[in-house]
Amino acid sequence: QLGAYTRFHFKGEEELMRQVGYPGLAQQKAEHRTLTEKVEALAADLAKRKTGASHAVVQFLDTWLHEHLQGADRAFGEFLFGIIQTLWRFFYVATGTIVPEAPATVMMILR
Repeated sequence: QLGAYTRFHFKGEEELMRQVGYPGLAQQKAEHRTLTEKVEALAADLAKRKTGASHAVVQFLDTWLHEHLQGADRAFGEFLFGIIQTLWRFFYVATGTIVPEAPATVMMILR
């Protein structure tokens, strides 16, 4: 189940990246592929009750949380924030005021 969830999660993330035109999509897909293969290998080791498998999972998750989330995912978050800022400025220029519905409208555009 861990491998299936990982693929599901990354597929959704990559689709969002595609929809917003994220320039780092190809690199993210490659990194996701590598991470998915590692998760599947670790899940197989756990299923076989291989010695040290639990420790390997904890080490992997620690590394993943620090490197992938703080690196590649953070860069994507900053890219999305830039889009939101641009849209917010557009609403301000178009209306001359901050539009209360703007956050909801921005979120609809990003979907």
